[in-house]
Amino acid sequence: MTENPYASGTAISLTTPKTRANYWLVWSGAVVLVLAVICVLATIFGMIMSFDSVATSGKTPKPSDLAEGISLALIPSYAAVPLGVLGVVLLVVGLVVRRPVASP
Repeated sequence: MTENPYASGTAISLTTPKTRANYWLVWSGAVVLVLAVICVLATIFGMIMSFDSVATSGKTPKPSDLAEGISLALIPSYAAVPLGVLGVVLLVVGLVVRRPVASP
């Protein structure tokens, strides 16, 4: 039992192969996230228009008119949620899954 258990035996190579991200996945994820942001902005714009129509009406607004405007304004949000999830997944996969770079 005189052997040192922490002594290095065979040499381990500390060089790792060069890799890079899958840029097409990263760019695809970025584009999809931009589309999700555009959908959220469309929702905000739709909500502003809905409440503006209530504010500028000359008579007492009906709650059903406001509800209809809000329901139309929320449609882009339904598209933004899956787009956002897909964009994040594409970004993460594009950055985590690496591909080797040919060495010169």
